[in-house]
Amino acid sequence: MRTYVPKDIEHFTLGENLFSFLNLSITNINRIQKIVISNPRWDEHHEQDDTEAFLAELDCVYLYLLFYSFNREHLGNQYTSRLDRLVKEFDFALNFCCNDNFVPQFNHLSSMERYYLYSKIYIDNINTIDRHYQQHRYLFMEASQTDLLNMLPNMEKKTDKFGLIQDEFEPVTELPEIPSKFLSMFHNTRVTPIFRYEYSAIERYLMEGLFLLIKLNIRIKKCSNCGKYFILKGDYATDYCDRIIDGQKYTCKKFAAIQARKKKVKSNPVIREYEKAYKRYYARVTNKKLSNEDFRLWTEEASKKREETAARYAASPSEDIIKEFKEYLGNR
Repeated sequence: MRTYVPKDIEHFTLGENLFSFLNLSITNINRIQKIVISNPRWDEHHEQDDTEAFLAELDCVYLYLLFYSFNREHLGNQYTSRLDRLVKEFDFALNFCCNDNFVPQFNHLSSMERYYLYSKIYIDNINTIDRHYQQHRYLFMEASQTDLLNMLPNMEKKTDKFGLIQDEFEPVTELPEIPSKFLSMFHNTRVTPIFRYEYSAIERYLMEGLFLLIKLNIRIKKCSNCGKYFILKGDYATDYCDRIIDGQKYTCKKFAAIQARKKKVKSNPVIREYEKAYKRYYARVTNKKLSNEDFRLWTEEASKKREETAARYAASPSEDIIKEFKEYLGNR
């Protein structure tokens, strides 16, 4: 299968292809199928056009690879591809195996244990249970310092004076002369096995993504801001991902923190008065009317006063407490 992949989608993080597929809207699913129906077979003529841009924006390299392959026609057949039903089935399997909030009583189970139960229970989910999961893969090796490869000699087949290979089927058996510098530097190089999967059906690609998450005992959530799935890292709980939405400056996690602080400031008069004074003093530093050291000392003292006042106000809310704090800060 010959495929062309744009550089911006060659590298993707764990689970992202599966997550992107599950995020497909019915509108995009219908568009994919209409495009394929109108041109079911790829004739190896590749163009940079709106179709390629559309597929790349879906951030699902599985769809891209199949579209630019001889198996393209499978995507256009509603009966054989079942894209909308695959979204539903894989979405369910993912949550069942990897989302602690989906089935709370499974929290003590690993993803693999949950998948075992899933395969025994949902025997009609034929695309996601273990009895229908097959691997077809090719192994490659990837090194962390690829620039070192330039130091290696090229051991090529012998050619005659016209540049033609003398014996096409004769292997190269001559030992290379490898520089000692290369061997010394390569000692600290990390070599990793990389697997490439080639399938004729989208569900096989999806199963690779799902089963990898299960094998690694990954936990996932759906971001409360952008609505996309993300992988939980470490033991801390969060409802927001680290993506930056198009047109936004901050990640969903940072944006949520900013919004939470704004809400806190808005709802708490003590913090609101402190923020007002802080901005006023900071402006004085910017205008060279207050030194950085004096600003630091004021911040340290005002912060302590803010905490004390906030505790008093929380215990017994009173306008007199706020008035006293405003006078201390010099607020009007």
